[in-house]
Amino acid sequence: MKASLAESARDDANLELLREFIAESVDNLSGAGTALVNLEKRPDDRGSVDAAFRTFHSIKGTCGCFDLNGIQVVSHRMETLLSEVKKGERHPDTHMASTLLRGVDVLTTLFGSAVDGAGQGEAEVRSPICRIRCGSTRRPSTRSSRTRES
Repeated sequence: MKASLAESARDDANLELLREFIAESVDNLSGAGTALVNLEKRPDDRGSVDAAFRTFHSIKGTCGCFDLNGIQVVSHRMETLLSEVKKGERHPDTHMASTLLRGVDVLTTLFGSAVDGAGQGEAEVRSPICRIRCGSTRRPSTRSSRTRES
């Protein structure tokens, strides 16, 4: 059986740092959510992209210190997607913003599980947000694929 996050903290100091990280991350996710709603309304808002990116980058980086692998995977995928926007490789749209907002919800749930000592909620990590990969947030084509008869 997998140990809870609280049990995986090595000592009281680490447990306190974990609690602070969780509280700060949940607070920052709220701000990232606001930035993503703004991005949904104004896709060219560079400040919103940067704000959300910083949140996911920070969460991803710190997760390694606490062995929060599920949270790290989800935040890394979200960070990568926003990195593509920052580089001009992808243009944000409503679908992307909605996907990222679902990711904020998943991360919030995962952090809630961590606070409760219930573990990382691995089932949540395998939820639809895990589709966030390079190119995977594009809407599927509505055209049916037809094979040509020769």
